[in-house]
Amino acid sequence: MQKRVLGGEDNFLTKKNLYLILVFTILIYFIFNNVNVNAVGCVLDITTTSLPNGALNTFYSAALSASANGCSGDYAWSITSGSLPPGLILFDSGDTSTSIQGTPTATGTYTFGVQIRDVIGGTTAGKSLSIYIIGPPPPTVSLSANPSYVPPGNSSTLSWTFSGATS
Repeated sequence: MQKRVLGGEDNFLTKKNLYLILVFTILIYFIFNNVNVNAVGCVLDITTTSLPNGALNTFYSAALSASANGCSGDYAWSITSGSLPPGLILFDSGDTSTSIQGTPTATGTYTFGVQIRDVIGGTTAGKSLSIYIIGPPPPTVSLSANPSYVPPGNSSTLSWTFSGATS
């Protein structure tokens, strides 16, 4: 009976083949498990700390910024949780700065998660932000009399103004 040695000349399990099997196994693991490896050490950070309030039915614009070190230079912005106020949209500029713009159509506080992603390396950074949309000011009524003092038996002209409300 002839003895066979594992990894012998005529055997598939040589050192070279074992190395290739290991490399392909690791590669397949990274692909199927969506593991992002960024060899250049990309570091992203959203530097915007807060957003200004907005007013109902009034154009709104706010800037978002991020810092990027060692990244590819091609970025994607997205909303990852919550929602923007109705009527506002996040522009995807492809850069480290972008904006939220539009005309809000509802009042309230809107909290959402925003994310920037390095498109090539896959590195991400996220932040939770809020926008408060205020309603219109309350209506005001003012009255005036001319003259302001009217002696008994005389007449005066009254005028009034109404402002601050929309129909």
